[in-house]
Amino acid sequence: MNTRSTLFFKIVFLLFFLPKAAFPQPFLPGQSYFGTNNYIEYRAGNLPIIISAPHGGYLVPASIPDRSCPNCVVIADAFTQETVMQLDTVIRQYLGGYPHIIINKLARKKLDANREIVEAALGNPAAELAWAEYHAYIQTAKDSLIAQYGTALYIDLHGHGHTIQRLEIGYLLNKTTLQMSDAALDAGNFQNQTGIRHLLNVLNPGASFAAVMRGPLSLGGMYANYNFSAVPSPAIPAPANSEPYFIGGYDIRRHGSRDSSSLNAIQIELNRIGLRDSWEGRQAFAKASACIFRDFVDTWLFPWDTLSPGQVVTTTADMGAGSLRAIVGAAHAGDTIRFAPALQGDSIRLASAIVPCTNLVIAGPGQDLLTISGMSQTRLFEVSAHLEIAISGLSLADGQSPIGEDGGAILNAGLLRLSHCRLTGNFADDDGGALANLDSATAWLDTCEISHNACGDDGGALRNPLGNLYLKACAVTDNFSPSFGGGISNGHLLGAFYCTFSGNQATGSGGGIRTFGGTTRLEHSTLYGNSAGSRGGAVSMTASVQLKYCTLLRNSAGNGGGGLRVINGNCSLHNTIVAENTGGTEPDISHSNGSVLSLGYNLVGDTTGSDWQPGAGDLLGNAGTLVISGTDTLANNGGSTWTAALLPGSIAIGAGDSAGAPATDQRGFPRIIGSNIDIGAYEYDPGVGLEDIPAIDIVILYPNPMQDKAILRIPKEMEGPFLVRICNTQGQILWQKETFGLREIELLRRQLPSGMYFVVVKGTNQRFTLPLLMN
Repeated sequence: MNTRSTLFFKIVFLLFFLPKAAFPQPFLPGQSYFGTNNYIEYRAGNLPIIISAPHGGYLVPASIPDRSCPNCVVIADAFTQETVMQLDTVIRQYLGGYPHIIINKLARKKLDANREIVEAALGNPAAELAWAEYHAYIQTAKDSLIAQYGTALYIDLHGHGHTIQRLEIGYLLNKTTLQMSDAALDAGNFQNQTGIRHLLNVLNPGASFAAVMRGPLSLGGMYANYNFSAVPSPAIPAPANSEPYFIGGYDIRRHGSRDSSSLNAIQIELNRIGLRDSWEGRQAFAKASACIFRDFVDTWLFPWDTLSPGQVVTTTADMGAGSLRAIVGAAHAGDTIRFAPALQGDSIRLASAIVPCTNLVIAGPGQDLLTISGMSQTRLFEVSAHLEIAISGLSLADGQSPIGEDGGAILNAGLLRLSHCRLTGNFADDDGGALANLDSATAWLDTCEISHNACGDDGGALRNPLGNLYLKACAVTDNFSPSFGGGISNGHLLGAFYCTFSGNQATGSGGGIRTFGGTTRLEHSTLYGNSAGSRGGAVSMTASVQLKYCTLLRNSAGNGGGGLRVINGNCSLHNTIVAENTGGTEPDISHSNGSVLSLGYNLVGDTTGSDWQPGAGDLLGNAGTLVISGTDTLANNGGSTWTAALLPGSIAIGAGDSAGAPATDQRGFPRIIGSNIDIGAYEYDPGVGLEDIPAIDIVILYPNPMQDKAILRIPKEMEGPFLVRICNTQGQILWQKETFGLREIELLRRQLPSGMYFVVVKGTNQRFTLPLLMN
């Protein structure tokens, strides 16, 4: 049998069986299938969405002659094939399932799949076969979805070249009809002329046709909410007589519900400028459409959560029923998504970012119990500008932003609340290793651990150029930036309260925090051991920074300002320690331009280079006479974040400003012990340890410490390893010993001159202090 005969029988077969399922073979969702000669592509799906592109092909086989007839249109709908492919990818990502995709890959001058077969193929057997396969694949998808859901949404995608750059949404109604009033449309039964007849007459018999077609919940109304101009829509109910407009064509007439089908079909014509002509424009349309198609189905066809019932994630799979992606994709506004107990101790490994379409809460079992991982290949979450998303009780790990983009774990354009989460091991190719706040976005982080994140440019952990960023009781530790802001880079509003920044590094300025605009408030917080290759080991600022009840200790910078670098900004300090930092000849504060204002009761170890003007109660040193803060190393001293405890005898004890003092220190412990509060983030209490057990009951010295030697015995209540220190009354460390198993330590008389000392013992669960007299 020759090739022409084979094509003839294929065409006859397809045309005969086309009203039924044309391809009896099973199709696997997510897989691509091709017709004869690969002219038609079908991507099988499982979501109640069909999308076709009849005019976006590029193939021009010489065996098929160019179409030529009086009414033939041969101009391609440029970039519609690319748009459909991007739609496919985004819908999979957003909704956790697969749409049905049908693409005619032949150029329009070879085949117009949106026409009757005679005009579409002009009698060429190969073109006719491709036409038949194109519509057979649509029929196959249609039959599958109607059998599963009873109905579905069919979008036939086109591109127009009209001057007005807007979406033209076609329901098979002409301009004259669309120009009627809502009352006239509703009274005239015009829905019977459209491809969504089933939606009105069967699924929503009491609904207003005008509302479905151009109201706030119409397709045009939904696109308007995403800033896409569309006709018809609430703002543009109908095109003017002088304006061109495509009403819809053969595809939605054939497969839609105008005649007998329960498939609801709509044509969308895409404008070229700003949409089809760039990847960014097509991607913006795809992102909006993924949520819009979901919402349209949910509003008018059937509840979308039918696809993934319940609000409990039951599998660690990336996609499919019960997956986090599918549950998020099916959520309604205000839903709280939880996780099945069986998932505790496991990881959900993502292939692409989770992108919610509506406001919701994702409540994990605890940051030590469940991890969401990007496997160093993908970002974890994206929050759109109009949404409020809350995430708690999860570890968000190993996220990776796309090349050139911000936000390794999370890219936030809306309102984001994170609580009791761990963000670790994430990387942004550009800015914000763990989290990037886009313009006007707001992020609240409460009791989160943000550690070991990095970026390719600015903000090793967090970046907030023009948004609002607030942290409470968070630990920002061991993050890295090759330029600025090892921990945070801020350009607008930043508030950090009861937080610890430690071990963060920046090759440039701002090891802990870089602020280049707006206002930064740091209160009841500790910045310890951060480093910058240039200036500002703890904080580098060219904008307003306010520090109250903070401790900036043992940070370092290569060129000055180990604690603070102030340039072209205004910095105010109250009840704050800035001491024992290193940075050349300006170790604690480096100042040029701007201002440094003391609001009183600060302790600055070395004011050299700061232009410091003393305030009431300030304790100040300089290069010749340093002031030692008398603080311990960073440790777990209680509370949700680590702190640097004041040692017995520290001059910061009782030297603060009690007027308007807060009730607690950084740890949440009582703030006033004695007559005045202490300077810094930590309030010294000599009588209790982490578990409020009197020190004398735990650590025993014998025989009498006034003899030539003393034995320090550490009872079993304390958990090791142990660090034992002897400090003078100024808090300086004179001797220390670390032991992992030994619970009796000998303190020799000859090691110390006569006088009063303090013995500090630290374990993993307790920390205590005892006086020691040597004479």
